[in-house]
Amino acid sequence: MATIESKPRSGGCPVNYPTLASVPCPYPYFDQMREQGGVVPIPGRENEFLVADHALIVQVTRDHERFSSHTPLNAEAQPGWEQSVFSTDPPEHTPKRKVVHASFKPGRLKDYKPKVQRIVDDLIDAFIDRGHADFVNEFSELMSARVMFELLGLTKHQPVEDWLWLTDIDFEGGGTRYLPQEMQERIDAAGERLHVQMEPVVADRMKHLGDDLMSDVIRGHRELRGDDGEGDDLMYLTIESTVVLLGGVLTTAHLVGNAMKLFLDHPDQMAELRADRSLIVPALEEALRFESAQQFMTRFTTEDVELGGVHMPRGSVVLVVYAAANRDPQKFDDADRFDIHRPNVKRHLGFGHGAHFCVGAPLARLEGELAFNALFDRMSDIRLAPGKNELEWKPSMFTRGLKELHIEFDKA
Repeated sequence: MATIESKPRSGGCPVNYPTLASVPCPYPYFDQMREQGGVVPIPGRENEFLVADHALIVQVTRDHERFSSHTPLNAEAQPGWEQSVFSTDPPEHTPKRKVVHASFKPGRLKDYKPKVQRIVDDLIDAFIDRGHADFVNEFSELMSARVMFELLGLTKHQPVEDWLWLTDIDFEGGGTRYLPQEMQERIDAAGERLHVQMEPVVADRMKHLGDDLMSDVIRGHRELRGDDGEGDDLMYLTIESTVVLLGGVLTTAHLVGNAMKLFLDHPDQMAELRADRSLIVPALEEALRFESAQQFMTRFTTEDVELGGVHMPRGSVVLVVYAAANRDPQKFDDADRFDIHRPNVKRHLGFGHGAHFCVGAPLARLEGELAFNALFDRMSDIRLAPGKNELEWKPSMFTRGLKELHIEFDKA
């Protein structure tokens, strides 16, 4: 059994990932990982590995006994997050996930739909008469943020403006340790600020339950314990509510923003979407495959493991690079081509895989579908604004989203 320490198995050059240098275009790094066998060490790190092969990532995400989500990197991201639903394994994970999942079932989505539609319409109203907008900062980020603020009931306590700083929060999840020290400190400060802001809201909601997602989570955990609140843990419920909030704000904002950029890059396909709205949902899936809003997640080996011919000692950190798997040519024909008609697009890993498949995926799809239907109804000839777009990506390795996207359009 070969043990990998500092050199890739195939003898190629070390893969300089994850680093901020990879943010503008990570795809050559993903190609390099696959060329070197799909499992490579992270340069300069002992017992830390990258997995880029689609089949191997599926294998990892199905094997929670050996590749645990209970990794120390989540505690590094934010203290206490190791307790959350995304940081635990079955059987502990199963009831926690069931509680959150209840808020994203079809019945609840039906309740959310008019709220999402109102937010979408209000945002479009704000710029429709101008003929131009920064799509990221005036629509996609505000849409996902305002939806989550309303569904969680945050604006019952503070005006929406007090929460909008979250649209540009520094959050890197399990990738925090790979950032420069000053960025790690900013992330720590942002996490502390958010916790301080969320905790009194959760404390109040524990006393006054309502018809909102946060109340659903609190009720669900009380039902699991079989009590009326005597066992409530304020710290844990604040963390769980924060996980739901950030997941809903960041991923959906990037999905919708990235999708608009891809549609603009492929006007023939955008014309098809206008003509046949049933293509919007698969087009969003293809956008998530092509420019994955969530780039990777972390796992932790509970025993010595061999994966793809590479030995990983017990206690190794494993980054499953979903974004690389989504461009794997062994899984997707012509993987570097954007195609809204891709037949196997649902095999993408943009929402994760296995027990930790994104619990909020149905809501993200709903928001995307309602957003683009409304945009196509009210705007024609959507185009990039000339001379205004540098098309820079946010400085994050963990997520992928544009800083801004200036568009022009005609009012339909």
